[in-house]
Amino acid sequence: MTDDQALAIDGAVARLTKRDAQMGDFIWLYFGAKYPALRIARLAGISEAKVRELVRAGAAWVDAALEGLRGREEESVRVGRVACV
Repeated sequence: MTDDQALAIDGAVARLTKRDAQMGDFIWLYFGAKYPALRIARLAGISEAKVRELVRAGAAWVDAALEGLRGREEESVRVGRVACV
């Protein structure tokens, strides 16, 4: 993973946390702190199934946010190639 990719992921998780604090926190705890879903569930006082649901939804949200960035990067590369020819 490059530094730019890590920054993009961090930014996407930050935007998710601003939009849905619980979901963003769960994403960070699950993927960043490596907490298992059961531990997060116990900390939050909710079911493990609900944590897994929120983590899946949050991961999909981050993936969609990054997809938008990937599309712009590919477009920039295509435009750059055309400009250089």
